[in-house]
Amino acid sequence: MNAAAPRTTPLTLREYFAGAASVSAPKGAPLTVGAGTRRGIAAPTEGVGNCQIVNPLATPAWDEWVMAWPAATVFHTSAWSAVLADTYAFQASGLMCPEQSGRRALLPVMECSSLITGRRGVVLPFSDHLAPLAENDVESRALFEAAIAMGRARRWRSLEIRGDFEELGRENASSTFWRHTLDLSPGEQTLFARFDGSVRQAIRKAARAGVEVRRESSWEAVAAFYGLHCQTRRSHGLPPQPIRFFQNIHRHLIARGAGWVFTAHHSGRPIAASLFLHTGRNALYKFGASDREYLELRANNAVMWEAIRHYVRQGFASLDLGRTSIGQEGLRRFKQGWATVETMIAYRKYDLRRNGLVAGRDHSFAWHAALFRHLPVPVLRWLGERLYPHLS
Repeated sequence: MNAAAPRTTPLTLREYFAGAASVSAPKGAPLTVGAGTRRGIAAPTEGVGNCQIVNPLATPAWDEWVMAWPAATVFHTSAWSAVLADTYAFQASGLMCPEQSGRRALLPVMECSSLITGRRGVVLPFSDHLAPLAENDVESRALFEAAIAMGRARRWRSLEIRGDFEELGRENASSTFWRHTLDLSPGEQTLFARFDGSVRQAIRKAARAGVEVRRESSWEAVAAFYGLHCQTRRSHGLPPQPIRFFQNIHRHLIARGAGWVFTAHHSGRPIAASLFLHTGRNALYKFGASDREYLELRANNAVMWEAIRHYVRQGFASLDLGRTSIGQEGLRRFKQGWATVETMIAYRKYDLRRNGLVAGRDHSFAWHAALFRHLPVPVLRWLGERLYPHLS
């Protein structure tokens, strides 16, 4: 009997939910996009309820749809999904509702499979905050229900949401974090005057000490940041992310003009660095690191101030300083000092076996932190390579 020819006709919704082959490849196989290969869940022509399932990595219009929303962040973009897919072999997908008022409601989703945690849907892994791009609660609810239906079809254990679905109620949050955002519209002088006195003093101290901040986009700058990042993670009792994660951030984002590394140098030596990403008019402080031997020079303050000045001059509307775990009061005070607006991020976990939202907790202060602080960096890097695919 001759082998069946590859299927080229669209899937029906019934076939998709039954687990039939995808439009362009067998279920779970890589999808070719441009010159590279991405892992993603291909899209049927019919949707879930009023929404459709698409693969952002195989949908050229995805980023155009994202950019129609002023509130969109780098986490909504196909480039960020490509970073996660290429680093951890997660499968990318996105939910899209029909166009309303010139915009489509959108929600990117990642399917994460692990021998430890099973198969789950996450919106999105390693993303501080990702709210649905929707006109109203009706569209937001439609996206959530479509994600649940997709999860049942894909046999996920749970759906984890790293952003605000206000209609679900904050009391149903599995964990919460602080979020700090800075409105950049007042301009440099006004913003500087609004900073806490200690922040202004620290910026001036760094300048007097001869700290020089450079804005760079080369891989060498990212690699220098990663060296400091490994030291900082060790001091916090955490393993660093795999270096390929930062290689992919550089390849998909920084090298394409969607991010910068700001590095503070003293006597020719890098002593602090931060990684910023951006899309549209919204910038994000994603990672910061420093050499603890030089903390008294206040290089972290110099780096943040130089980044703020850059994004103000480029006409950006906001700078998101990312999430802060409850209990990290030192980091919280640092972010508050920049005249930011403090809000709460609610994460939610929907257990598809129990059919309801369940509690969770932030693992930043787990028992292993004290142990990790005493391990050498090479060992922590080895652990990070093996642990992070399960910590999504």
